[in-house]
Amino acid sequence: MQTFIITDIFGVTDKLFAYRQQLERCGCRVQIIDPYQGEKQEFTSEQIAYQRFNLDCGFEAYVSQISAALADSSREKVILGFSVGAAAAYKALDKLSPGCAQEMVVRHLIGFYPGQIRHHLDINPRCPVTLVFPRNEQHFALDKVISCLTEKPRVCCIRTPFAHGFMNPLSVNYHQAAANHYFGQLSGENMRLPPQALQHILLPKQITQTL
Repeated sequence: MQTFIITDIFGVTDKLFAYRQQLERCGCRVQIIDPYQGEKQEFTSEQIAYQRFNLDCGFEAYVSQISAALADSSREKVILGFSVGAAAAYKALDKLSPGCAQEMVVRHLIGFYPGQIRHHLDINPRCPVTLVFPRNEQHFALDKVISCLTEKPRVCCIRTPFAHGFMNPLSVNYHQAAANHYFGQLSGENMRLPPQALQHILLPKQITQTL
């Protein structure tokens, strides 16, 4: 199985490299897609990272980059995206021709805090999708977005008690216990589970009780 990891505006991180090694030890082929052609960045703030993302890449270019990578792979695949990477992957999948070989072997898209997805609520995914949201978002009404998405038959939404960016050590909202749990549970086999089955193993009570 091939796993695509789609990064947020910070690009590749040591945490993602460690996760890639975790998956590779289980026999997965892993490809990390980021806005900066694999070059590790040293951003001092999220604002600077956002400016660099818009300057070097931008959302639509990121969608095209992801879509091209998916179209170039005929293997069974799962996709794991973070923030803008999750939303871009959601749109990139929609750009694949319905019924094409590449689309048919996408087993699961798992996206963490995909805020930009609010601009693409007209998309009806043709593969299983699990979206893991934060407790709230600063710039839009998250309740309305989740309500719309949960009406789609292949989409499962999970709302966590954590803040946007909790999976990334470079984010001010990083939550180490939550990140370690999610990365630990997202093994190659678990990511192939149907969204409803995956939902039951992702957020343990012991993490929420420590907040």
